[in-house]
Order: sequence, then C-alpha cells, then structure tokens
Amino acid sequence: MKITIKRNAVGDLMTTGKHIGTIVSVEMDLSKALDAQTHWADQTPELKVFVRNAQGAYITCWLHLGAYKNSNDFPSGVAPKGFEFRSFNADSEKFLVEKKTNKRVASPERLEKMLAKVGNLASVAGIEGEDIDINELVAELEGKEVGVDVRENNLGRVEVYNFLPASEVLEAIEA
Repeated sequence: MKITIKRNAVGDLMTTGKHIGTIVSVEMDLSKALDAQTHWADQTPELKVFVRNAQGAYITCWLHLGAYKNSNDFPSGVAPKGFEFRSFNADSEKFLVEKKTNKRVASPERLEKMLAKVGNLASVAGIEGEDIDINELVAELEGKEVGVDVRENNLGRVEVYNFLPASEVLEAIEA
C-alpha cells in the first residue's frame, strides 16, 4: 500500500475584521494541562467553537466555562497566606493558586462574565429562550450563521474578539 504524501489544505485563518461564518463544530474541551509546580494543577473547562466563512477561512474560539481570582482582586498585590500568584507566562495575568493543592481559586464574579460571552454567542446564533443547558447549546450551535469580529491580541495573534449577529456584519459590508 502506498500513501501519497501531501498536505491537505484546510483554508486560511480569518484575518482581522468582521466576517460572516458558519459554526462548523462545537465541543466541550479542557484547557491545555500545565506543569503543576510551575503553574497550576487544574484545567479550565472550555467551549471550543470552530467557525468557517464562505471563502474557506476559519477561526477557533475557546470560551471559558471556568474563571479564577487573580492579582487584580487584591489591591495590596499580596496573596493571602497559603496562596501565591502564578502566571502562564510573563505577559499573562497572575492567578491566585493555593500552594497545598496547586489549584487556582474560582471567581464567581469572573465566571458570570465568561458565561455572558457564551450567552451572547447563543443569542447572536438565533437560539431563543431565557436559558439553555450547556449540552443542548453544543448541539444547537452547529450549523448556525454568526458574525465574527476578529482582532489581533497583544501577542500579535488573531483571535475572536466578539460574536455578532450575521445581519449586523452584512449591513456593515453593504454600507
């Protein structure tokens, strides 16, 4: 049996700007595991959303389903006894980590903001109702058309800044 060695083209990454795309896949995921001694032992649950536009360009967005306290929650800049601040790298926020367990401390306030982003995606995708179970949402989102605002982050990488109604993006393109 011979195998043809050829890279499959999957399209280009979406560039900065506003796009109309179709949600191709949605799945529950966990953030990348890190070294517990250097960083922390827990992983963040995430909603992984893969979107492709009509030209074949794509982007993946990870919406966090967990949130944690960080150094901004402590005006003195000092972690409480038994805790310390740790970051992913020199440019990222410093999370509060319990030394004994090496786990980050949950932040209900930040979680509310993270879940509001997921609720926004559901809304702009045309899902109706006041609330929805996360597993139902995963099934409902696939195939929905949405607007995607793609921006460059402070590390120079493109990422989804926000999801918008596709009609808003279309109106801006036609204007």
